[in-house]
Amino acid sequence: MIRLLSEKICLEGYCLANSQYVFLAIPLILVLMVLLWVTFVRFKKAEEKGAFVKEHRKDRVVFFVLRSLTFLLLLIAIASPYKIRETSTEGNPSLTILADNSSSFDMFDKGIASDLQEKLEEYFPTTLSYIASGERSAIGDGILQNAEGDDHILVISDGYNNHGRDLGDIVLFTSILNTTIHTIDIAPIKNDISVVVSGPSQVIEQSESSFNVYTNNVDGVNYNNVEVFVDGSPVTLDSNGGFTWRFTRGYHKIMARILFPEEDNFEQNNIFYKSVKALKRPKLLYVTEGKGPLQEALEKVYEVVVESAIPSDLSTYDAVIINDININKISDSKVDLLSEYMSEKGNGVVFIGGENSFDNGGYKGSYLESILPVKVGVGERKREELYNVVFVIDLSGTVNFPFRPDSDETVLDFEKAFLVDVINSLNLDDKIGIIAFVSRPYCVPKDLHCILTPISMMPGLSTSISTLTVPEGDTGTNIALALNRARGSLEKAEGGKNIVILTDGIDTNEDGIMGAIQVMNSFGIKLYTVGVGQFVNSALLQKMAAAGNGLYFEPDETENLKILFMGDEDEQRCAEAKAGRILMMDNAHWIAKGDIALGGKVTGYNLVVPKLWGRKIVATDCDRTIMATGRFGLGRVAVLSTDDGSKWSGDLFGRENSKLITRMINWAIGDFTKDNEFDVRIRDTTLGKATDVNVISNEKPTFEGLEFVKVDAGLYSAKFRPSKEGFYNILDATTAVSYNDEYERLGMNPKLDELVALSGGFVFDANDIDGIKDTIISMSRRVKVETVNYRWPFAILAIILFLVDVLIRRIRENMNIGF
Repeated sequence: MIRLLSEKICLEGYCLANSQYVFLAIPLILVLMVLLWVTFVRFKKAEEKGAFVKEHRKDRVVFFVLRSLTFLLLLIAIASPYKIRETSTEGNPSLTILADNSSSFDMFDKGIASDLQEKLEEYFPTTLSYIASGERSAIGDGILQNAEGDDHILVISDGYNNHGRDLGDIVLFTSILNTTIHTIDIAPIKNDISVVVSGPSQVIEQSESSFNVYTNNVDGVNYNNVEVFVDGSPVTLDSNGGFTWRFTRGYHKIMARILFPEEDNFEQNNIFYKSVKALKRPKLLYVTEGKGPLQEALEKVYEVVVESAIPSDLSTYDAVIINDININKISDSKVDLLSEYMSEKGNGVVFIGGENSFDNGGYKGSYLESILPVKVGVGERKREELYNVVFVIDLSGTVNFPFRPDSDETVLDFEKAFLVDVINSLNLDDKIGIIAFVSRPYCVPKDLHCILTPISMMPGLSTSISTLTVPEGDTGTNIALALNRARGSLEKAEGGKNIVILTDGIDTNEDGIMGAIQVMNSFGIKLYTVGVGQFVNSALLQKMAAAGNGLYFEPDETENLKILFMGDEDEQRCAEAKAGRILMMDNAHWIAKGDIALGGKVTGYNLVVPKLWGRKIVATDCDRTIMATGRFGLGRVAVLSTDDGSKWSGDLFGRENSKLITRMINWAIGDFTKDNEFDVRIRDTTLGKATDVNVISNEKPTFEGLEFVKVDAGLYSAKFRPSKEGFYNILDATTAVSYNDEYERLGMNPKLDELVALSGGFVFDANDIDGIKDTIISMSRRVKVETVNYRWPFAILAIILFLVDVLIRRIRENMNIGF
């Protein structure tokens, strides 16, 4: 009730800033009624008292009304009545045209900018400046240098930025300055085709590695074919433009070229060079009592030494895998050996489950459990008696844009459907709140005032969600304010406290957001983030989730979020389940990144849950932990709480899922070359951009044209600035240099329209001069917002009524018939 009374009360635009004071009128009027109606004069006879009361009844009514109105007017004055008044001024319309003058923009008509300036300067001051030049498309820097605040910029560019500050970051920053960015819908007038090879730069020798060859064909250039060579040998591409290869140890060269393109504007982007370094197969110790699919899979990629017990010397191994070994065969001294192997040597250990390990093998409460990232024997999920969840929905930016480029569903449509789906997974007794936000938060539905309410007491919830719209006149994004409002709803809640925020993460106030999360942590509130929209700042959302002790989810991971809040029916089903579908739970982890299409199920698992320093990577659809990891000193430790594929987890070793196992092992190994006394590391680059040559060596290396500087013990670095395309050999290491990346992405950047919309701008037709003129003039009008207070009128009325009260009493007294 306190929260309810603290809400502002508004009527026809008039509001009370401190509405709680008005409610004090109720007890004051009741007290006044008692004082006026109770007769404090003592009478000898009841008849005399009755006559007195009857004679003064009208007087009491008059004075009750006058004094009640006086109290009410005074309280309204104290509550600070006000009205927001908006006044519009014409402003000073002007326009800055920023024209792209880079080489890649030769694909378009560069005369558009000067034509627009000539036509528009008849109506308001129009300035033309050129940004980007040659092979440096610093579009973001150009906008930043010209943004003055409260102004309009018309960017005539393809929207591809290959130098300087990120274009998306600049658009977010200029929105704070109230700089509106517009652009022109233009089409290329020339044709071009480019080629790129993508894939790993480092692989393990003789392991199967996948690569893809992409072409960017602007306006349909006709060409004969795309040829690909590995170390001079031709490669056949599959229907998707990909190929696989097994490399011998050492450096290798991949070249792709487009044959006989017709009417191709840039010839230099028809050949792409890529280098690949094939590393020595890491040496693994595989401790097992039986051979299974996991061992067979490992032997295809790594050098595997199989033992039935942990040996006393682990120094020659890059990682140790312990497969389904009972605690009776892992003595405390062996645990100390593994601990030192990880914490001091920086190596990795992987524990595999099964019928003889973890809860089946006596790990619970053992010395071994102390080095595991999981607790053993507590895999049964224990639901909180009550979940308290506040859903925070972003209505800013591009929520009315398509959810995906080829979709009829908008971002807002997805948010609504996502919200309903997750809420339906909760118990009816669970309490929820819904907060929508743009620059400020809004309670949904409004009459609940963001108070946590049992789902069973929200009969109109679906309607409230389905009718969500973007508030008129509210622009910007304030995630921190929305999180603070959600925290206020959860502070005193009993049970699990959770916030689920659906947003694109486009907000420049990162410090404010992280500060809000820090305060949330002090109240035991967990934060889960869901990235929605075509342009998502996933880095910030992942950082928010990590700081809030939660997880980050992609839009298609509704099921993953639902299992965190599953209701009693699902809990009962899961309590009886012996199998489950496998789901990726932590996409931010290195193991989960890449093209892993996780699917299938496990038919058995060991009961474990992550410790505070452990991270759950994979779980079943009943939230049973299948894979967890953690850092142990300088090293790493991973747990796979199902078996090696012999009985329970055959699906994990299918073609796609097996990548998960490989990445888990590679994560445990860490740096493949950490034990090398001499090693050269060079990233491929493009013309116009330098690359670092890092050398691990006990002595300072020398190479013609390079000046090495010592940056750490045994580590030297130099800058390599190539002058032409092709392959280079530096200290017996191969690196590739391709065409300048100015010519890689040609045509219009599909993200440019979205970025313009984020700033509140428009995409114009180049011939729509009137549309551009009217928009700039209209948007240049400034609305002055001021607060007009109305305390004094109510205070004066109260004083007048008080004086009337005094005057009436005096008149009645003089007439000798008043009080």
